[in-house]
Amino acid sequence: MTKTSESPSPLPASFDEALLGLRLRANRSGYAQALRELDAFKQSRASTALEIHRTRILELHLLVITGQLPAVEVLGESTALLAAALATYESNWQGEAYLLQATIQRRCGMRAAALASAVAAVDLFERLGNEDMLGEAVIAQALAVDFLVDGTKAFVSKWLQRQPPLSSKVRIHLHNVMGTAEFNLAEQSGDLQAYRRAIDEHERVVAMAGELGKPLSQALAHVNVSVNAGLLGDLHLAEVHLQAMDRLYDPVRNKPSESQLCWVAFCRGLVAFGRGEQEAGFALLLKAKEQAQATRRACLAPLIKIQELLLKHSAAYEQGRYVADWVSELTRLHKEFAANSQELTATSFEELVKSAQATGENRVLRSHGDALTRELAASNQSLKDTVLELRSEVGRRERAEAELQKINEELELRVQQRTAELQTAQASIAAHERMAALSRLVSGLAHRLNTPLGNARMVVSGLGSACEQFEADLAKGVNERELHEFIDLTRQTGDLAEAALKQASELMRVFKQVSTLEHVEEAKCFDPGEALQECCDSMQEELKLQTVVPLHLELRDRPQCFGYLQVLAQVLKHLLANAMLHGQPELGGAGQAGVWITQEQQGDRLQISVRDEGLGIPPDRLASIFEPFNNKLNASGLGLGLHIARNLVTDLLQGQLTVTSQPGQGTCFVLSLPLRVNEATLEYPALATVS
Repeated sequence: MTKTSESPSPLPASFDEALLGLRLRANRSGYAQALRELDAFKQSRASTALEIHRTRILELHLLVITGQLPAVEVLGESTALLAAALATYESNWQGEAYLLQATIQRRCGMRAAALASAVAAVDLFERLGNEDMLGEAVIAQALAVDFLVDGTKAFVSKWLQRQPPLSSKVRIHLHNVMGTAEFNLAEQSGDLQAYRRAIDEHERVVAMAGELGKPLSQALAHVNVSVNAGLLGDLHLAEVHLQAMDRLYDPVRNKPSESQLCWVAFCRGLVAFGRGEQEAGFALLLKAKEQAQATRRACLAPLIKIQELLLKHSAAYEQGRYVADWVSELTRLHKEFAANSQELTATSFEELVKSAQATGENRVLRSHGDALTRELAASNQSLKDTVLELRSEVGRRERAEAELQKINEELELRVQQRTAELQTAQASIAAHERMAALSRLVSGLAHRLNTPLGNARMVVSGLGSACEQFEADLAKGVNERELHEFIDLTRQTGDLAEAALKQASELMRVFKQVSTLEHVEEAKCFDPGEALQECCDSMQEELKLQTVVPLHLELRDRPQCFGYLQVLAQVLKHLLANAMLHGQPELGGAGQAGVWITQEQQGDRLQISVRDEGLGIPPDRLASIFEPFNNKLNASGLGLGLHIARNLVTDLLQGQLTVTSQPGQGTCFVLSLPLRVNEATLEYPALATVS
């Protein structure tokens, strides 16, 4: 084999075979056993400089995977080993060094660099025809791209379709990574079908691992199925797989990691809360939080989900007094998670780049969390006291009706006073509810913005590191191939950053619609029937290629209104879009496809109803149908349409938007508006034109 002037002697084939055999046995028998064998191997087989270097690469790989050495402490040595390998023409050595570098970089949070190293390892082993090491490199590349959902799915599909096929062990890893990508997609976009696809991938891993006799992989797949099923709301399926996992875990040979235990506790908590066992659910989650503190960094993702679940059910278990502390803890977890995802600097391998500044959500929660909790508690108690007093007054009034007229008049006056107090208390509660809704909106937006902005920061940071490396290479001299590789990397990084920023921009555009200040206009006289007809025509034109649900418009009355025409048009558009999406009746049902819109005058008010005969809304979801980011019924979109519509109706149109629904019998939204808005009483005066 050709070598440079400083290259060690060519390796005998027996060393290659022995080293590969040791690496494969580590995957089958366990890394601890492989480390013990490696000590003897170094004494008996590693004699030349090349053999010593390659043996050290495997040793570092095993030490990092088993957690005996932190990845950040050996990053410098692995970089030096890679440089030594690249100084020769020994492709196996180079591939092994790239594979080690990818593993260490990924564990240090250097995702872009890890991806580049894994790609280089895949290319080397594929050209060498080394199927065993190619499988290891493919797994490393899959793990490096699992944060880029679209890239992961395309990459995994490519290797699953490869001929000849990769080993079953590699295919198990690929299906597991595909399931993780679908889970990330569901978390980022709210696409509930992505949870279902994740379940399918992990159930496939359960079957494959069972056939190969890999109980640990099988148990881990059961955990993943349980988590996705629980988040999807299928508590029975989650419980079935938890029981299967319990049968497989061996506390000695197949002991789960702390991160896996956290996910198991999260899923058990979901099941407990789903059964109504609030006390058991809180006990499970709080115990898991306490046990995970020793390995907090490895458990950040499940700890965040556990903290969110605790906050979600805090009111049901009368844990409101802990809300502020739990909100602060969730903020800290998000900051740690963001910090762990940062790249290492190009000049220092010992310290991670400082985490990004806290998001707007964290700042709001940190500054207002304690005050909001106290105000809500005080308002709730005030409302309870007022209701009790009102009941007492009503009882006294009933008894006083048999007494003197004077007492009756005094009682009526007191009732009026109490009514005024109740209205004041209700106004206070409404203000606090608005603050709570704002917190949920900010939380939902931050959750969705974290991913595209994090991706943009990641790829730009990776490009910076690559530029610094290329600048250093320029001093040494680069060839045409290296120049093209750098150009390709720059172009791909730019595309990824642009896609992430476009996604963030679209999220901000939709979020701005929530504010009624973005929709105000000058009030004027208009014909609501004409506006309704134009809206129906527009919706049919926009959706004619997407739906066959017909619209039936009935204008029983044609009054003139004074108000905000464009605001009303936007409300109608949201209601019609929602009805047309769900207007198809259940197969076998008695209903027919369609949406029925009715307009009529009732005294000094206008009533518009939008009715469909679709599947209807389950009772447990009906109460939260106007909540922000409520997209359980519609996997597409952000789930803000009905929330925006309700805000516009109450804040600007001075009306009410209500809904009635029965599962299997369709849904009806009723919009009740005054024929003339009172501009003097608007909370947000109409001063600008609709944007």
